[in-house]
Amino acid sequence: MRIKTILFTAALTLGALTLTACEGQNILSPKPPDLNKLFTFSASISCETGNFSALFTRTAMGSWDITLTEPYELQGITFSRTGDGVNASLDNLSAKVLSDGYSNSPLTFITDSIESAVRDSSASVVYGDQSYAVNSGDTVMYFQQGSAVPSAFEIPEKQIKGEISEFSVMGEIFRDGADVVLML
Repeated sequence: MRIKTILFTAALTLGALTLTACEGQNILSPKPPDLNKLFTFSASISCETGNFSALFTRTAMGSWDITLTEPYELQGITFSRTGDGVNASLDNLSAKVLSDGYSNSPLTFITDSIESAVRDSSASVVYGDQSYAVNSGDTVMYFQQGSAVPSAFEIPEKQIKGEISEFSVMGEIFRDGADVVLML
């Protein structure tokens, strides 16, 4: 009976050590990558209203510049979204966009959802064979295994999907919300 107790205790200890080793590798309780930074990426978007491509730049916490690259007819239009509202510009022309007209835009849903996702440190992480997904509730961001760079996102409630390319971090955002861009 004593040998069974010793073997059982040894098995429990070995199991606990194995779990501790896995925790160190962030496998058992994975945390989403820290993307609460200034960054830019290109995305090909599909949604109910059609398909388009754009360059998204997070310029500060809650502020974005979105430059449309496709379709050709809208190429070059930039929407600058800040706490003050939205400005649209093309070359030397600019106009303030009414908040009501912009609130149901896929661009609003995308920037709001990604903004929420990058701030959510309690998002759940699900691993697949070659990738993992970070689910923050209304947004799912997909990553290649071993990478902290998103490859796609999805906003299921709004039927919006985006393929991300050319993702790059431009700077850090401090806890108080101030941002710093490092110039090299």
